[in-house]
Amino acid sequence: MVVVFVSGCTDSASADLTKTFSKGSISFNYLSDWFEMPYKDKGVKSYAQIIGLVGSANLDYDLTVQKISSSTIKQVKDETMQFNKLNYNAKIINETPTTVNGMSAYQVVYTEKNPDVSDTRMKTSSYLIQKGNTVYLMCFRAYSVDNFDKYL
Repeated sequence: MVVVFVSGCTDSASADLTKTFSKGSISFNYLSDWFEMPYKDKGVKSYAQIIGLVGSANLDYDLTVQKISSSTIKQVKDETMQFNKLNYNAKIINETPTTVNGMSAYQVVYTEKNPDVSDTRMKTSSYLIQKGNTVYLMCFRAYSVDNFDKYL
């Protein structure tokens, strides 16, 4: 779903994108078998506001949407990855700056170990997009590295 949002869609993928997420000035379509999940913002990163969490019924993956005001995209990317490295032993696989519809964007793919979520090493693809003074951070996370490509 995230690749569809950032890179464009394919005919087969777009056919299943029948649900719409729309909160906090961001909207996107997602798969029909996903649902919005309840979440609790633990205040770990006080500058970020979680505006949504969608995922699968089997809890093998999820997508978190955050909104960060008054920051630069590079600052948010650097602070987020520093936090993940310190707290979840994150290891960056790939980091790519890009432009989406004229807006600055980054994609960062990494693995992490978060015992609050999964007993195994997870793989995450984070997408950061800046619109004005707001950065939107979308993190697609597979709860097992082995399942990342399957669910992406």
